[in-house]
Amino acid sequence: AAANAQAAIQFPLAVRRLLARLVDVLVIGVPAAAIAWGLLVNRFGALFDGALATPEPAVLLWLAVFVLVPLEALLIGTTGTTPGKFLLGLRVLDARDATIGLARAWQRSLTILWRGMGLGLPPLTVVAIGVAGAQLMGQGKAPWDRALGIELRAAAIDNRRWQTALVAVVGGFFVLASGLWGELAWQLGGSEGYAMVKEADATGTSPGKDVLRDLLAQYAPCIILI
Repeated sequence: AAANAQAAIQFPLAVRRLLARLVDVLVIGVPAAAIAWGLLVNRFGALFDGALATPEPAVLLWLAVFVLVPLEALLIGTTGTTPGKFLLGLRVLDARDATIGLARAWQRSLTILWRGMGLGLPPLTVVAIGVAGAQLMGQGKAPWDRALGIELRAAAIDNRRWQTALVAVVGGFFVLASGLWGELAWQLGGSEGYAMVKEADATGTSPGKDVLRDLLAQYAPCIILI
């Protein structure tokens, strides 16, 4: 009975943790992966004769899982939270309720990459999430937090935060599937801006740096926040 009660308490926390990670992957990881890919194309694209244009959404999502590792470690090591965790009332702290520092945060993020996310590979990810979730509900802590002496503090949150997190996840997947460049162009110039990248957005390819330069120049001054 006690074990069942513990699982009942931890189940919402497991959901919060998973939802927070999805928010971070989509809000931090995907844009950072897109920027990294763009820099790669700009530097080495000519060597591959256009083969590095725009990655498939699944590839970009997979890259986001890796790109998130150093960004998450930096945020948790210095502030104890990330955008997703902040939204869902979660903080990663030590036993004294202080931030865990960059070294432990880096070790934690690397451990989550393979033990909690299965390196972002779909079959392994499903298994890893299931195993980690079962350990969290059964033992009260995720295995990496237990091994590193880390505490996860969870504050009470209202329905608006749950709803905002769900909207962020659904919206993130929608933007990822529909095309990042089309979304960027629409926010900058509406229908006229989108028309400049419409063909590339429809085919899931990069509009090219010349089109993007013209787009940014036409609607300057502008600032793009990631």
